[in-house]
Amino acid sequence: MGVVSGGEESGSTIASEVTVDFAAIPDWNGEPSIEMNGNVPFFTDDFVEVFSSGTLEFYSDLDDLGRVGECFACLGLETMPAEGEQRGEIGAIKPSGWHTVKYPDVISDLYLYNRCHLIGWQLGAENDNELNLMTGTEKVSEV
Repeated sequence: MGVVSGGEESGSTIASEVTVDFAAIPDWNGEPSIEMNGNVPFFTDDFVEVFSSGTLEFYSDLDDLGRVGECFACLGLETMPAEGEQRGEIGAIKPSGWHTVKYPDVISDLYLYNRCHLIGWQLGAENDNELNLMTGTEKVSEV
């Protein structure tokens, strides 16, 4: 369960529990997609009703350890930043696993850890939404 933001359904919740039998998922056969559930989506009527209202974003609540969960969105020009708008500061958010440590001998930008958006700022214009930021790591060059 999580909170929906955007569109006319702002602030409403979507509760949708789907049970998936992972054993029924076939092994990957090299094709880019597979048919599941007889090609019938698992969407509930509530889910379809909320998404039919237009653009919106869904972010799960943080779990007991402060970790982000699933998110999904129906994005459009309405959710994107305005032309010329710059991303705001996100430094106040300390996602789970966050450490501020410099590695000047290994990383050109100094820091190993980065705040990463689950749904990119360019698509959803979410700056310091703690439900949309997780700890990521910088690619480290060979030493």
